[in-house]
Formats: sequence, structure tokens, C-alpha cells
Amino acid sequence: MPAEITDICKLEVRKARNIQCILVALKNGEIRMFNDKFHIDTINVGETVYGLKYGIFGREEGCLLINTASGGL
Repeated sequence: MPAEITDICKLEVRKARNIQCILVALKNGEIRMFNDKFHIDTINVGETVYGLKYGIFGREEGCLLINTASGGL
């Protein structure tokens, strides 16, 4: 990893397909998505991410909450 890991979250989508991935938040502001040992995608947030939570929020079944260093959600 290019930076220190701040949080790890499991991403599961079972409705359409049985997809299981791992989201890894890094101190350099990136969120990396892995399927097994393969790197799938990178999201650049622009600041340090301290927390990730994936799940149901209201009527949304697939919601990713990101908590940043400045207190943004």
C-alpha cells in the first residue's frame, strides 16, 4: 500500500449478483476496492479518510458513508 491504512470495510451486494469486495481507506485520501487479491478501483477523496460504512440507509440498499479528517460525512 502506498500509505497507512485507516479503515477497512466489507462491501456486499446480493440482490442482483453475489458481489463481495473489500474497501480499504488510506491516509493519503484514497479508497481502494479489492476483490480477493485483485485491485479493482480507486476513489480519490482528497483528504484523509478515518471511517467507512457500507450498508442500508433509509430506502437506499447500497450506501457508502465516508468520514473524513475535517469532519465531513
